This record gives sequence, structure tokens and C-alpha cells, in this order.
Amino acid sequence: MSPPKTRSTECSCSVAPSLGNNIEPHSSPATPQQLFQLIKRRILEAKGSGYVEYQQIPPETGQSVARRLTEDGDIERANPTLSYNTLDRVFSVTISSATHGSACPWVSTEMIHSGRQGLFTMEEDKDLIKGGNGGFYNFPAPWAAGSYKEPDVYIIHPATFLPTVVIESGYYNESSTKLQYDKDLWLLGGAPHVNVVILIKWDKEADSNRVSGWIELHRRGDSGTAIRKKRLLPGG
Repeated sequence: MSPPKTRSTECSCSVAPSLGNNIEPHSSPATPQQLFQLIKRRILEAKGSGYVEYQQIPPETGQSVARRLTEDGDIERANPTLSYNTLDRVFSVTISSATHGSACPWVSTEMIHSGRQGLFTMEEDKDLIKGGNGGFYNFPAPWAAGSYKEPDVYIIHPATFLPTVVIESGYYNESSTKLQYDKDLWLLGGAPHVNVVILIKWDKEADSNRVSGWIELHRRGDSGTAIRKKRLLPGG
């Protein structure tokens, strides 16, 4: 079984240069090479955190461009999060802010607390790989084949090629609909391996530096309805 294409084996929470916040539905290049060059240039010229997406990218282009970018040394040093979802045909790039990357330390802390509370043993913990920004492309045919995902956080057993638990964090201008497509890709396209998807959506408060948002818990087999949803209020 193929392991995830991983640039970082642990959660990376550093603040990288900015991409801006853009959706480019009508300017997506016609060829894989043009798309590759455009995205690479956009990442390397970034001057702060941000999110950009390219719409209507065909499956034969999306995954190949994503995998070429992960093999590029300049892109590896920039450490963006790349995604191509065949469900909505959107190729997205995120350069994380401290807020967007906050799921990483949260999961690490919760895993420590869970172990202390006896929810799993140290031996069981050794059988779990916890990471972020690792790439997964082994989605089964027909409708999920060609997708490429780098979840913000994942938990995977080394004997499987897709994770069991996934966290997807949405940037300020990333739509809630886009996050729901990501959830569907994991739970439907990732069956039977992916059992839990946690969605986090961040929103910037108007005329301030504060953020708010929400967090949702989804499990496979629950008809796409969130088991639990909680608002994330400014200040905690």
C-alpha cells in the first residue's frame, strides 16, 4: 500500500508568506504545464498567509499538477497546503496563518490528554501516525479517482493508505460549500478507511483583527449531517 506523499511528518504550524485571498474561476490555464507554472509563481511570490483556488480544473490535470508541485524543491521549502477535489474540480492552495494552523497543536494536546485518561495505551499510540500537510492520492475509482488532498491534520495506521481521522480547516474566504465537498470526498471517496472528518471554518471579524468560526464533527454513515457543531467565538 502506498504511503502518503509527505513533505512534513509532523504538524507544521509556522506562518508562511501570503498568497492573498482570491478565487480565480475564469483564469485557469488550459494546459497542465501552464497551471503548474502559474501556481508555482503565485506561491513563490507570496508575501503573507492566504488562500487561492482555481475552478473547473479537469481530473487529468489536477492530480498531476499537485504531484509535480510536491516534488518541486522550491515549493517544498514554501510548504503550502495543496488540494484537488474531483467532486467540485477545484484546485486550491493555502499558505497557513497561525490561526489556520492551530488545529495541529490542539490535536497533539488532546492526544496527550486522551492517553493520560486511559482512552488508549502507549502501545496503541505507537500504532498511530499523526501528521499534517501529508498528501494522499489513492482515492478509489470511479468518482474520487484523480483527487489529491493534504489535510491540515490526519491520523493514520501505517498499514492503511488513507487516514482514519481527518481535520480540514477553512480559510477566511474559503467557502463552507468547499469544506463540505472536502468532507464528502473523505467520507465517501475514502471509505472504508476514513471514519471521522472534523471541519473548522474561520471567519475574520469586520474592522478588527479578531476571528470567529465554527467546528463540525462528521462520521461515516451519518448521511452527511454533522453529529455536533459548535461556534468558535472571538477570544476563545
